[in-house]
Amino acid sequence: MHDATPDLLSAPPDVRFTDAEAGGSFPRIIRSSLLRGCNVYHTSSVLSLKVDLGGLAQLRTSDLGPDFPLRFNSYFPVVPPILPPSSSDQGVSSEYRSKLLSPAGVEIGEALLEAIISVEATILRTMFFLDRVQFASVIPGSDDHEVILVWETLDPEMSRSSAEVAVAGFVEISRQNAGHSRSGEYELALLKLTQRAERRRISSSTAVLKRAASRLGIPFEFITRRQLRLGHGVCQQRCLSTMGGSTSYSAVLMSLDKHVSNLQLTQLSLPVPRQFKVANIAEAVAALERIGRPVVVKPVQGNQGRGITIGVKNPQEIDAAFQLAASEEHGVLIEELVLGKDYRLTVVGGKFAAALLCVPPQIRGDGVRTIRQLIDELNAEPDRDKLRFSPITFDDELRDHLDSLGYGLDSIPAPGQLIAVRATGHVSRGGIPIDVTDLVHPDNRKVSEEAARAMGLEIAGVDFVSPDISRSYREIGGRIVEVNSRPGVGMHLWPREGTSRDMGVAILRHMFPDPASACVPFLLVAGDRGRGSVARFVDGMLRAKGLTVGLSLKQGAYINGRSLDVPEDKLQHAPNILLRQPLTQAVAAAVSLRHVAKHGLGLQKCDAVSLVSLDSEKISDEYEKGLAVLLKANRGRFIVSSKNRFARQALSSVDRSRIVLIAADSRDPEVSDHLAIGGAAVVRRWSNDMTGLQFAFVEAGEEVVSTQMPSLSGARQQHIEAAMHAFALTHTTQLS
Repeated sequence: MHDATPDLLSAPPDVRFTDAEAGGSFPRIIRSSLLRGCNVYHTSSVLSLKVDLGGLAQLRTSDLGPDFPLRFNSYFPVVPPILPPSSSDQGVSSEYRSKLLSPAGVEIGEALLEAIISVEATILRTMFFLDRVQFASVIPGSDDHEVILVWETLDPEMSRSSAEVAVAGFVEISRQNAGHSRSGEYELALLKLTQRAERRRISSSTAVLKRAASRLGIPFEFITRRQLRLGHGVCQQRCLSTMGGSTSYSAVLMSLDKHVSNLQLTQLSLPVPRQFKVANIAEAVAALERIGRPVVVKPVQGNQGRGITIGVKNPQEIDAAFQLAASEEHGVLIEELVLGKDYRLTVVGGKFAAALLCVPPQIRGDGVRTIRQLIDELNAEPDRDKLRFSPITFDDELRDHLDSLGYGLDSIPAPGQLIAVRATGHVSRGGIPIDVTDLVHPDNRKVSEEAARAMGLEIAGVDFVSPDISRSYREIGGRIVEVNSRPGVGMHLWPREGTSRDMGVAILRHMFPDPASACVPFLLVAGDRGRGSVARFVDGMLRAKGLTVGLSLKQGAYINGRSLDVPEDKLQHAPNILLRQPLTQAVAAAVSLRHVAKHGLGLQKCDAVSLVSLDSEKISDEYEKGLAVLLKANRGRFIVSSKNRFARQALSSVDRSRIVLIAADSRDPEVSDHLAIGGAAVVRRWSNDMTGLQFAFVEAGEEVVSTQMPSLSGARQQHIEAAMHAFALTHTTQLS
């Protein structure tokens, strides 16, 4: 998987504290650094925060008073995971809270990091990010007063802001130990940050797909809050919530227009209710008489159940229902009311995938409280957080429905009396989803698949009304009332009852049957002198194979030799820019080990690495750190000169089968030994007539491939070796 850190908006933080701590008595942030992609700390992007602990440096939380744990927990509560209990990605496993309560307490740096993780978890939840921070660490600083706090970042700007708020909040509770009162600044700053997070909120379906991409190792980034780019280069696909890029505009328009979709399904003899499009109340009354009573009045276009009135029985009720539907401004439909329960059948790739029973929200009277108060209690349920379930809004539809039942919001139901406060179980209107996937009759599964195909939709949400989903619609009746082109999938992940089903994974497995197919080969040339020459040779060799190649060099970025207009300050992100190009089939990048050590690789993984010109006399700590990053990131082979002692020593822990030696002669004892234990090598030789240079890839004692290199016959040694590195890179991946 390449870097999955989303570039979702980049507005500067708007949260700042003006109360600078005089004299450095309390912790303060010195600087923050973002390391993108695989880095010296972790395989994912991290934020590194250098903090001066001030006068608290030598203390533990137990030194801050017996009530410190209570103060800490009130400022920084544990944010419980919202993923199903079976999920493995529940976040950083920490025993901090129990250690905090122990007589010994914890070190101040650890407490600060826990505070940051708490604030960030709150912000991620607000943004509908299902991911949780999976890595966090406290590293000693350069002196006794400093620590480095490092944690995985899912949105760098929000991570920085979370850290600022958390550190300031920690200072506030620390000052309370010296008699200061709670100022309220922390709560205000946290509120502002939370409001900012709400503005950056992604859709719930996008959240489910984002998490699925992370789990499957499919690279992704945000285009907008609802749009994801999945995969790289020529392999990439885009989706708008759950609607893939291959869905036609015609299919979308058809599904949006409930009348056109009803006609389409009718023409294919699929079970749908009778329906008429009407222009005025007189036509609506006429349609009511033709269909019979009761009917459904709804807008031609609309979603989330808006503008619908169910159970209209006479002309007197038509007026209000017509006006409600007409308010959506797309026309009005009069439709046969199908008796039964509301089901959502989700189809992925033309195959039935999952089903839900959607139950209207209900309240139970106690003889004391009003319907309004009982709905407020229902809305207070923890999972009605707009992500898992929707709260019930006090809208005209709710009031009209209650009125039809003889109630008002101020009515007090009798003890034990159940009242459905919505006419339907639409989840976005407060309905309760119950998984019934395993109960769906084969005929009902098949008709959902036929409906999706009829509409031209790869991903479809088929709204089906039936008395019993476990029995065939042919036997007991049942109708398709809608087919949605962008169905919500969060409700399948969090059913109130039944099995949790990850439709995000199902959708992405349809888009990418082999998740590895989402990526194009990413080849790295790392080291000092000569890395650019090797990368250019790789570019030329791959283009000679007919591939569209991205090339990233210190001085620029290129697609098939054409320079891209990448600003100088963005060149460090050139590999990502090249991987976004929709025609790219492979990328070769020359990278500095020092840069990798300091800033991260920029991507989470690469497919092969060539190590060039690593002179042991010039090796620095940054070189070693950069090599350590590549050891974590590379999922393929390492190419290294047989004479490069430092690089070979650095690779001593790598399986020999993953190392390709560059050598002048396969008979060299070191090369022979390497080949004998399962390694590979690229060697050079002259053709039999001594007229041209040849390269040969040797593995398991056999020559795998060889090629003539006439253009190098008179070349300098360093150019020949650079070409050998490139030959090895282009023949050690799936490009061979």
